[in-house]
Amino acid sequence: MSFHNLNDTDFIAEFESGGIALADWDHRGHVRFAWIALNIEPRFDRAMDRIRCGLKTHLAKAIEAGATPEFGYHESITRFWLRLVERTMREDPAHKESGPFCEAHPELLDKRLLSRHYSKGLLASEHARQHYVEPDMEPMPV
Repeated sequence: MSFHNLNDTDFIAEFESGGIALADWDHRGHVRFAWIALNIEPRFDRAMDRIRCGLKTHLAKAIEAGATPEFGYHESITRFWLRLVERTMREDPAHKESGPFCEAHPELLDKRLLSRHYSKGLLASEHARQHYVEPDMEPMPV
């Protein structure tokens, strides 16, 4: 069974326990995790802390289990998507679960959106990986 078929309670439990394999983790998982974190911790900074910790722990558990991830944690990308999810939730607060929210907002599932805002060079920088940097192309939608 795909972890995307799980309700939000089971999804977050599976993720935080390391039950979702790194190879199965995808962009939709990130968007769902952002939505759930913002529902648990409505303050942006607290939701960001939960996501940062969760993603780093998930990555560490995967490496311990023998995975060799292509990428590591990226602060600017994570914050960018969380800000988009937060903005979309303010505009459309009706959803009670992350799955229907994702279905209603397929634009959030398009990873190419990031490349409209950030150049490849900036995202590849170590500074952008470790610290949040504002987009260098198109401003962040508010």
